Amino acid sequence: WILPTFRYSDERLFQTHGLDALMFVKFTWYAGLIALVQMVFSVVLLIPIYVTAENPNDVSGIDLLSMATVDKKSLRLIASLFAIIFNSLASYYFLYKLYSEYASYRLRVQNTRKMQSNFSVLVRDVPTSVTKEELLSELEALLPGQVENVVAGVYDKELEKKVQEREVTKLNLERAQAVLLKTSERPVHKVGGFCCCGGAEVDSIDTYTAALADLDQQIVLSQSKVSESSSAFIGSAIVSLTTTRMAKMAVRSLFMPNPAIWRPMNAPEPRDVMWPGLGTSHTSRVIRSIIVNTFITFLVFFWVIPVTFAASLANLSALASVPGLSFLSAINDIGAVVGIIQGFLPTLVLIIFWALLVTIIRAVSTAQGLPSKSIIDRSILSKYYFFIIFNGFFVFILSGSIFNSLDAMIDDPASIPTMLASSVPTQATFFINYVMIQSLAGHCMALWRPGPLIVRCIFHKYLSKSARDFRAAEFPGRFSYETAFVSHLMIFLLMSMYSTLSPFLMPFACIYFFFAYLSQKYNIVHVFVPDYEGSGNLWPTVFNRCIASLVVVHITYIGIFAAYIFPAAAIVAAVFIPVDLVLSCMIKARFHDVAKFGCLSESTEKEALLRSEYYENVETKYKVPLLCALEAPEVQSGSKGYVRIDKVSPLSSTGEVVIGIGSENTGSAAVKDMSVEFKSADAKAPSKGSFSTFSKPERRNTVEKSDGDLSLSF
Repeated sequence: WILPTFRYSDERLFQTHGLDALMFVKFTWYAGLIALVQMVFSVVLLIPIYVTAENPNDVSGIDLLSMATVDKKSLRLIASLFAIIFNSLASYYFLYKLYSEYASYRLRVQNTRKMQSNFSVLVRDVPTSVTKEELLSELEALLPGQVENVVAGVYDKELEKKVQEREVTKLNLERAQAVLLKTSERPVHKVGGFCCCGGAEVDSIDTYTAALADLDQQIVLSQSKVSESSSAFIGSAIVSLTTTRMAKMAVRSLFMPNPAIWRPMNAPEPRDVMWPGLGTSHTSRVIRSIIVNTFITFLVFFWVIPVTFAASLANLSALASVPGLSFLSAINDIGAVVGIIQGFLPTLVLIIFWALLVTIIRAVSTAQGLPSKSIIDRSILSKYYFFIIFNGFFVFILSGSIFNSLDAMIDDPASIPTMLASSVPTQATFFINYVMIQSLAGHCMALWRPGPLIVRCIFHKYLSKSARDFRAAEFPGRFSYETAFVSHLMIFLLMSMYSTLSPFLMPFACIYFFFAYLSQKYNIVHVFVPDYEGSGNLWPTVFNRCIASLVVVHITYIGIFAAYIFPAAAIVAAVFIPVDLVLSCMIKARFHDVAKFGCLSESTEKEALLRSEYYENVETKYKVPLLCALEAPEVQSGSKGYVRIDKVSPLSSTGEVVIGIGSENTGSAAVKDMSVEFKSADAKAPSKGSFSTFSKPERRNTVEKSDGDLSLSF
């Protein structure tokens, strides 16, 4: 699998998995190149100098390969200064090159990809008192002759409840049909009664079929009322325009003198839209952002409490001395129980806490009322990075005395470089071990994926009944770029920090990024299924965090060179801080607006081709989920789906094949012009078949026995 993964080109990845996947893979590759360049420089220049240094502190072991062997005021520190300069310039070069490639690909997405979002504008904060007729007339007045279609966001609580109830009923019906197919007996269940006692016994299939038909009628009536009602309008609309050129101009314009209303922005692609988030007003979003950011700040600073609690479980004797926990002294006498609690429970508690962390951050980010999944993921990346860098880096290097250190930093900000300089070198061994484990074990676990494997086996064995249940158990989900980026950024910070201070870390940083390039690229291409195309919206946030990491590194080296009484080097390190910020501003000024909004000169190229091939079916692209709950989703040409063979029997001249068909995002789908081919493990197995289209997720037909491959066409 290694060579095929490595040969999977960037262009092919861009075409098949989008710019989100491409930017993640390219960042992993370029970070590996930065690590490789810095490692070569460190091995050739720094390690020989450190090994032959005076060693005034009488260090041993790995520390013999670090800056700790160099004496104060030593001329050998000049090599360390050159290393800082070289490593910073290498990071600048590759980050600039990567941002340049990002802008180039973004222009391709905006001007050559047949995406409905390229023709559309999302208009938020429209007064909810505006009727649909007034909305259309106002947009026609603002953009005369350019409006092709308008999808107004609507919401109705009762309709949402009915849609959810229909999904539950549909799932129960599918499970009942699966039981009938498996056992040849019609399933029954009880209705009425109290606390599962009493009640009449009814046929499950007939009951759920009738309930589903009744709900369908209710939903159709509710949808008609919501479509005609102005009170259901949530104050947002997606406006599809005639050309991409007009869409770009509209996004950069003010629709009203008051910028807080009728706010235009780039429309997310249809799968990326978060319809519930479109109903929050500007004022509500500001208030929610303040509350959420305050909550995250408290969560970051007080996360040490559950971590400390988990660590305290490893010492029952100390816990027993706490008032109110004296009963633990009795457990101390039971050796087996003590071994389990002290050896297993702390790790389990920490795993649970860290697993809950991303869920908590995602929940509060969603509650902010953000308009798209990609923006929510960008918010998660920012919050998670803040959390990991604070609790995974600063808390460790300050040896747990973070609150005392914060007081000192607030009272005397000038002490920050000195404080970091005294703490960072002492944690070199810990972070070397951390990068080593992540390099050699982390990516193996990412390929193995034991957690999903165990869950899948449990669901298949005990919980899955219908075809949809099996598909849900087998569905791998999406690749979490927002959390994977943060893991890479943590290693990027560590290698930038220790490339000069302790070069022994650099080989493991190289291994980490190049192993990540193979393992995570393999998972992106062959395992995970993207649920939306964010067009690389995470990269600007990742770039800002890279610059922030370099600023932290240069602040630290001011203190380190000052501690070594090398003022010239400390001044050079201080000069790099404004260089970091100025370079960041220059790169963003050069590429950010071009990447975000595109340019008019590029919009005219292939405009007619895009419009003729894709834009003619604009009305089928953006849909409010509540208003299309009864529509069968279509599997588009080129979409990734999957087919499961439940059974083939008997293996004679004819046989019955029961299959389940699913698209990327749905339990069942209306399949058009889709073909599936695979080789049979048994030469006697049926090899040909033609299937007609049914509306149920289980589909039956007869196949003929012959030699060769089994080809199923739908």
